[in-house]
Amino acid sequence: MKDDDLGDGNGNDPVLMNVVQARAAAASSELAEAGKTPTKPSDEYPQENAAKHGVIGAQSTTEGMTSHQLESNESIKKTNLDNLDAGGGEDALVMELVHERAAAASSEPAEAEDNNTVDGMTQVQDHSRPGGYNGAPGMTPSRNLGTMSEGFECNGQQGSHDTHGREFRETSSDVPPLSNEADFTEKIAEAQPVDDQSHIFAADSATPIDVEARKAREQVAANTRKGLLFTGALALIAVIVAVIVVIVSLKKQQQLESETMAPATMAPTTSRELGVRAELARVIGEFVNEDDSPYQQAMDWILYEDAMILDEFSENLIQRYVLALFYFKTSQEGPWVSCNPRRQGEDHTCVFSEFTRNQTTNHVVYQTRNETEVRWLSERHECEWAEIWCYPAADGAVIAIDIMGQNLTGTMPEELRHLEGMMWLTLSFNPLTGTIPEVYGEFPGLTVFEATETFITGQIPGGFFSQPNLLQLNVAYTLNTGTIPTEIGQLSTLGWLFLFNTEISGVLPSEIGLLEDVKSMWLYDNRQLPGTLPSELGKLSLLEELKMGGNNHAGPLPSELGDLNNLKEFLFSGNEMGNTPLPDELWNMSSLIYFDIAGSHFGGSISTKIGKMTTLVGFKAARNEFSGTVPSEIGLLSNLILLWVHENGIEGDIPMEVCQLRGVSSSSLSFLNADCGGINPKVSCAAGCCTGCCDNEGVCQLTDL
Repeated sequence: MKDDDLGDGNGNDPVLMNVVQARAAAASSELAEAGKTPTKPSDEYPQENAAKHGVIGAQSTTEGMTSHQLESNESIKKTNLDNLDAGGGEDALVMELVHERAAAASSEPAEAEDNNTVDGMTQVQDHSRPGGYNGAPGMTPSRNLGTMSEGFECNGQQGSHDTHGREFRETSSDVPPLSNEADFTEKIAEAQPVDDQSHIFAADSATPIDVEARKAREQVAANTRKGLLFTGALALIAVIVAVIVVIVSLKKQQQLESETMAPATMAPTTSRELGVRAELARVIGEFVNEDDSPYQQAMDWILYEDAMILDEFSENLIQRYVLALFYFKTSQEGPWVSCNPRRQGEDHTCVFSEFTRNQTTNHVVYQTRNETEVRWLSERHECEWAEIWCYPAADGAVIAIDIMGQNLTGTMPEELRHLEGMMWLTLSFNPLTGTIPEVYGEFPGLTVFEATETFITGQIPGGFFSQPNLLQLNVAYTLNTGTIPTEIGQLSTLGWLFLFNTEISGVLPSEIGLLEDVKSMWLYDNRQLPGTLPSELGKLSLLEELKMGGNNHAGPLPSELGDLNNLKEFLFSGNEMGNTPLPDELWNMSSLIYFDIAGSHFGGSISTKIGKMTTLVGFKAARNEFSGTVPSEIGLLSNLILLWVHENGIEGDIPMEVCQLRGVSSSSLSFLNADCGGINPKVSCAAGCCTGCCDNEGVCQLTDL
C-alpha cells in the first residue's frame, strides 16, 4: 500500500487540505482585519481635508507560498519537522486528523485505492478589504462672487460651490492574487515519496504471514503518520510565512502612502506654488514659510484649500492672505464665537451672534442677527465675509474690519498694514494681548480705531496722534500705559476720544484744547492722571460730553468751562479738589443735562445761579464739603428728576419751591436725598418731600414720605 491510498492519488489528503484551507482563510481574515487602518479626517480647520490616508487591506490565500518560496525555506521545514513530536509544536487539529486517518486506514479495503480521489486545493481569497485611497484632491475654482449692497453692508448670498473646492476620489488599487494552490499541493506530494503497500491490507488472519502483514501494517501506519505530520507542518509553515510576507508588504505600503500623501506644505512642485510663495515672501516676509505657524496655515489655505486658486498675479492675493492670517493668528486658542470656517456638513453661510451688554446688569449678551452672514475662509470673495467691508462693495479693497466680542485671542496681527485702504478697525471686547502695533498708526486713511476691553498693554503708538482723518480713538478698559502726548493737538478732525480706565499717567496737556471738532471726551478712571484741568478745555465749543471722574484731579476747576454752551454731560466725581469752590461761570452751561461732582471734596456753597440751568435733569453733589443751605432757585428746574445734596455741611429746611417739584408731573423730581436722618438731622424736609435721609454717620435710609 502507498501513502497515496490515503488521498486522491496525488498525495493530497482531502480532509487535511480542508483544514489547511480553513486555517489559511482564518489567517487571511485576521490579517485583513489587522491591515485595516481607519482613516479619520482632522477636526481642525483648515487641514481637515488636506489628505485622506487609506491602507490597502490584505488579500491572503493559502496559495501565498510558491514552490520557490518553499524551497528557499527547506532548512526551516526540516527543523520544524524534527520538532513535531507529541510533546509540542504540532497543530492539535492536524494531530487529531492523523490519528483519525490512521484508524480509518486500517479498515479500508485495498480496492478503495482507485475511489479515494478529491479535487485539488481551491483558491481561497478575501474580497472584503477596502480600496486604498490613491487619488488626489481636486481643485475646483469658484469665481461666482455675487454682489454686495451699496455702502458697507455685506449680503448673505449663497453659492453652490464647496467651500474648499475639493473633491476626494477614492480609487481601489487591487493587490495581485497570490500563486495557485496547485504549487503548494504539488510540493507536498514531492516531499514524501513512498512505495505502494496496498497489498498488505488485502487480508486479515492469524498466520505468520498475517503477523508479518501486521508488522508491515504498523510500519505503514507509522510512515503514514509521519507523512501526515510532514504535510500539516508544511501547510502551517506556508501560512505563517504568508502572513509575515503580507504584513511586511502592508508596512511597506503604509510607508509608501505616508510619503506620497505628505502634507501639501512641503516644497512646492508647481509654478503656481512657487509664484505665490515668492510673492508673499516679497510682500509679507520670508517668515510666511515658517513651519507650524499661522503664516504656514494661511499659506496652506491659499495654496491647497482656497477654491479661488489665486496665483501671484491675482489682484487680491495679498488681501486674501492677510485676512486668512488674521483669522489663524486670532484663533490659536480657540474658535471665534461666530462665522468660523465651515466644517463637514456646513455651507458657506453662518448665523452671527452680535455682542452687546444688558444696560441694567452690565452683563454680556449675544443677540442673533436675523440675516445670515458669510463664513470666514469660505470660497466667497473675502469682501463678503462677516464683519468685513470693502470699497467697491463687491470685490474691492478692504476698508473696515469690525469684530466685537467674538473671542479673538493672541496678538493684533501687524500684517494688517498691508490692507492699505483700511479706514475702520474695531477689535473691542476680545481677550487680545500684546501691544498695539506701531504700524496701525500709519494707515493713511484711518478714521476709527477701537480696542476697548482688551488686555493690550504698552503705550498708544504715536502715529495715532498725527492721523489727519481720525474721527474716533477708543482704547478704554485696557492696560495701556504711557502718557497723552502733546501731539494729540494735531487730531483736528477727532470727534470722539475714549481713554478711560487705563494705566495712562502724567497730566492732561494743554494741546487738548486744539481738538476743535471733538464732541465726546471720556477720560475718567485714570487714577494716574492727576493735576488740574487745562483752561484750554473751554475752547472746545462743540463738546457735548466731558467725563473726567476718578482721575485724582486737583482744583480748582477752570472758569473757562463755563464757555461750553453745548455741553450736556459733565461728570467729575471722585476727584480731589481740596475744598475749592465751583466757579460761578460754571452755572452758565445752559445746555447741561447731567451734572455729577459727587465725592470730589468741593467746598463753598451751591450758587443761586443754578436756577439758570433749566435743562438740568440730574444734579449729584453728595459727599462734598458744601455748606450753607439748599438754594430755592432749584425750584426753577422743572426738568429735574434727581437731586443729591446729602453727606455735606448743608443745613436748614429744604425750600418749599424744591419740594413742590415732587409729584408735579411725570418728569418731576423723583429722587431727593438730604441729611434729614438721625437724632439731630441737619436738614428738615416737609412731609412727602425727601425720598432718602442720611444721618451724621452717613447712613442713609429710604423714607416712607
